[in-house]
Order: sequence, then C-alpha cells, then structure tokens
Amino acid sequence: MRESLVKRFSKLEETKMVVLACLLDPRYKNNVFSSDATLTKAKEWLKEDVTSQEEPAAKEGVNKKEPAAAEDISEEEQAAAEDISEEDRRTPKRQQREQVSCRSRIDDMFSSLLASHTAEPLAKSYLEDELHLYLKEPVIDRRKGDPLQWWRQNEGRFKLLATQARKFLCPPPSSVPSERIFSEVSAIYEKNRSRLTGEHAEQLCFLHHNLVLLNWEY
Repeated sequence: MRESLVKRFSKLEETKMVVLACLLDPRYKNNVFSSDATLTKAKEWLKEDVTSQEEPAAKEGVNKKEPAAAEDISEEEQAAAEDISEEDRRTPKRQQREQVSCRSRIDDMFSSLLASHTAEPLAKSYLEDELHLYLKEPVIDRRKGDPLQWWRQNEGRFKLLATQARKFLCPPPSSVPSERIFSEVSAIYEKNRSRLTGEHAEQLCFLHHNLVLLNWEY
C-alpha cells in the first residue's frame, strides 16, 4: 500500500494546479508542503500568472492613451506655433516641421520604454506584499471553514491573490461525482426503458439528487 501511495503522490508537489490550490486554500496554505522549495516554486508560478494577466491590460492601457497623447501633442504644437516670434516665422517651414517631428518621436520613444517596465515590477511587488500578509494570518477551521467565503470577505485586502484563488479553487478535487452520475444514468436506462428520451432521463436523475433535500416529501 505504501508503494502504491508513493507511486501516485510522490510527484504531486510538481503539479502546478495542486500546489497553487493548496497554497490559496486558507485552510492549508503552505503548511502541507514538504519543503520550502515547494513554496518558492509556488511563488514563482503565481508571479508568472499575474504578470501574464497584467501584460494584456497594460497594452490596452497604452493603446488607449495613444490617441489622447496625439491630441496633446497637437495642442502643444499649436501653442508652440502661436508663440513663435517674427524671427522664427522667417525660418524655413521644413526646419520647423523637422523640429516638431523630432520632439514627438522622442516623446513616443520614452513613453513606450517607460510603459513596458513599470507595470511588471509593481505587480510583482504588490503580489509579494499580499502573499506575505496572507501567509502570516492563521489558517481557518478545516471542517467548518469555507475557503470561497473567506476569499469573498477578504478580496479587498488581497486583490491579486483573490483573482488567482478564483482560478485555482474552482476545479473539483475529484471526478467521483461525475462518475457517479454516469452510473446512475446507466441504471435508469434499462431494457424495459428503451424508449426513454434523454430529457426524461435527465429529469429522473435531477429528482434522484434533489428529493433528498425535501426529505422525500413530494
């Protein structure tokens, strides 16, 4: 039996879905990890996921700002054109256009360089702070505690972690319920019910699961 358990669960801490689901579960956190290396690996996985989600949002923000920046440049160009003195007006128009285009190109270059390097470090620093505070808090009761309810109540304090918690805590921990449904449906479809439609079979399966909630009083 021990060999079977080792064979099935020896590489469990190398599975990203399992590790992050345990870490983001306030009933367990990092207390179930066998070593600190697993926690370090989980932090790296979280940073990668947060960064991958922040990059599209940052690109959308830059794209939205580009038309506004173009309008600001045009207003600045108009203000600069109004302030030009009589001597500057005598300068060739071609030279004026080159100066304006040079300024706009430099502004575009700095905006693109700075926009690509500010979002990622900020997201990582916020994530590290949230994770540090989250791990310092005590775990909730394993039997009575509801992890989804806990994240709903603490979403304002852990915004980045709450997004990841919704992602990794939503999958079912096992496939037993779905397999049980297949067994029930196979019991409903018998030889004497060969003309049973799929809609009626679905209704019978629904009643089988929900009549228990009514104490079989119907």
